[in-house]
Amino acid sequence: MSKNLNLKVDEETFYEFHRIKGLLKAGTNQDCIIKLLKIADAKMMEFKTKSDQDKYIQVIAGKI
Repeated sequence: MSKNLNLKVDEETFYEFHRIKGLLKAGTNQDCIIKLLKIADAKMMEFKTKSDQDKYIQVIAGKI
């Protein structure tokens, strides 16, 4: 089943996403998102404790 993510982002985010998409050699936006999720998952596995993972997530979310 296919779902649609209609995401509205600011212009800076749009161009940054497409810059990263090119670096990852992702053919489609979906390919890029999948590759970014794999990168994030690999980074999360590097942390030994859940609290370290939580701190990392807070940094990404801009809460620290």
